[in-house]
Amino acid sequence: MKFPSTNIVLLAAGHNPDNFKDPNYVQRHLTLKKDGSVLIGSNLNSCIATNCPVYVVVDEDNKQLISYLADNFHDVGILYPADKTIISSFRAAFSVPGRCLMISGDLVNLRSEHIFSFLYCKFESACCRYSEKWGKDIVSKTSGRKIRGNAGPSLNLFDVNQKSLFLSDENIKKAESLFQEFYPSGNQYQGMNPYVYNDYGTFLNLAHMEELLIKETRLNRIKNLIKSVYAIKTRTISPKIKGLVYIKGRLFEDVDNSIEQNLQSNI
Repeated sequence: MKFPSTNIVLLAAGHNPDNFKDPNYVQRHLTLKKDGSVLIGSNLNSCIATNCPVYVVVDEDNKQLISYLADNFHDVGILYPADKTIISSFRAAFSVPGRCLMISGDLVNLRSEHIFSFLYCKFESACCRYSEKWGKDIVSKTSGRKIRGNAGPSLNLFDVNQKSLFLSDENIKKAESLFQEFYPSGNQYQGMNPYVYNDYGTFLNLAHMEELLIKETRLNRIKNLIKSVYAIKTRTISPKIKGLVYIKGRLFEDVDNSIEQNLQSNI
């Protein structure tokens, strides 16, 4: 069984551009794993095993990472975002025509079977439902709604039409509104920081997959149930365009939160 032609894009344009000019600073994506492999190299090999075209989004100032990729992965394309904002990284990832599987570049437990699960899925847009929670559900103090602690965008699939919807003005405005709903006083920073994935990256995904990633209050669930019953009666059921792909283990772990300590200190 074949899967649709898909471009795989690893996001590796973060972290802290102030350190890119320091030759002694080890970039997070070049951290060594316990088996001695370089983190992003291991992840790229998992991607290459699928025989899909593979790309990496890299900050043009990150000479360490660019040099490593040029020396070790000649067939992997490098995409440079226009600036250092999260949205620019997404735009760079989507600049390659066609279906896109976007992957966080510093995942410490990524394997090719995780990638194949997405390549073969039938959804136009999908992200992960983890077998283990990355943390407790995040509860909005203003609405009572909850961000699910067992789902997220470690891997994120987009058909062509979903790419434009994800970066549409409507979805960006929705993301900003959701951020205010859950973090009215700011998260790590004052306000919503366009350079931080946990702000713009996370909430663009929440806006795009709201019905799957955010738990409604009991009253809203009842209202939605009534709507779904009415849809059945009037035969207006929509096809399942978006969905969650079940992933076993702690795929969500990255350099910052690897509980299993699958990393050495540096390269």
